[in-house]
Parts: sequence; structure tokens; C-alpha cells
Amino acid sequence: MEMLQMAKSSNDFGLRRQFPWSTSDPKSPWIIKINRSAEESYVKSLLKPTLHRRDKIQIYRVENPYLWARYILRHEELNANTGPPIVSEHIVFHATDWSKALQIVDENFNWRLVTRARFGQGVSFSKDPSYADRYASEQGVWMITGIPVGHKSIGNYYTVIPPPEHDTTGDRADKVYVKYYDDDFYPYYLVHRTYYYEFGIGREYDDYSDYVDYNYY
Repeated sequence: MEMLQMAKSSNDFGLRRQFPWSTSDPKSPWIIKINRSAEESYVKSLLKPTLHRRDKIQIYRVENPYLWARYILRHEELNANTGPPIVSEHIVFHATDWSKALQIVDENFNWRLVTRARFGQGVSFSKDPSYADRYASEQGVWMITGIPVGHKSIGNYYTVIPPPEHDTTGDRADKVYVKYYDDDFYPYYLVHRTYYYEFGIGREYDDYSDYVDYNYY
């Protein structure tokens, strides 16, 4: 109960500074649909490089106080371990299907289930929506996520954990971020998208094959 109250009153951290928790009592499945608001405009601005004006999207805010409280504590832990506060929150993208997205919203990302590990054996994200779009187009749901980043190194297939005094790995182009530890992430939003094509045909993708760069939960 203490953790719940801490989370609901923590509007001075991350994106909650800009978009505070709602006044409703959050309950599973922890998502609230948003539309016609400054918050919706913000989310669309993150995805603007990849959106066609006729694409249809549905945006859901995630309000899971248990994940949120642990995420805040993880930030504090990382800053304590690195001396002067240098850990900052990065807003990144992860693509998956709807059923897995709901499971992540309830339980968070699980690095133990990773089966592909091009830049390290953790959960992969990208800060570039255009890069992530290749996978969202196949999987149907973007997860806009906060992650703490202090020291980042280059990862590869054999990276099980980051090297000493590092918390993140990724690629040389700085497009991919790989996180390895519990509570290293908070899924702020789910964005479900139906694509529009030149021929006037929009459809939801359900082909989840041929991944190259990402590790998906």
C-alpha cells in the first residue's frame, strides 16, 4: 500500500512531470485511452517521422503504480552507485503484439525471455522511431518506454551483462539500447496502429517473422 501511494504521488519524475497521474484509482490492466489532449499531441510528435496523415492510431497511457514505484527506486539506485547523479531517462521505442504488450504492462519487460541478442542479451529498444518502425509495422504495437541510462557500451551477441560500471549496451550508431536488469524500464504508452498505403488499403499486421536487430519479449 505504501508503494501504491508513493507512485500515485510521484509527479515530479520523468514524463509524469509533464503529464501527472490521473485522479482515477488505477487497476489492472493499467491502461487508460487518451485522445484530443496535449498528451496525445506529445505522443504523436514522438512518432511524427513515421506517421502518414491517414494512419489510424489508438494511444493508451500506462498507470501501473507498482512498476512505476520500482522504476523510480531503480533510478535512485543507479545514481547512488555512480557517485554524482549522471543517470538520465531516455524515451525509447519497443515493438510487440497486443497480447504481449498487455503482459508487459502488468509484469514489465522480462530480459530472461530474450531469444535474440545482436547487441546484448537483454531487452532491446530504439530511440529512433523510424528505425523501430520496421518492427512496429509487423507487430502492431509500439511501446513508448522510459529507461535509465548512465554509462553505455557497445554490445554484441555474447554480451550477457554490461561491462563493469556500465548499465546499458547498444550499437555504434546509437540507435539501439539494451537493458539487462529488473525495473530498468517503465512502459509509458501503448500505441496501436493501422497503416495506410498509397492504394488506400490499411491493415493490421500479424506476421512476426524476420527480426534482425531487436530482441523481443
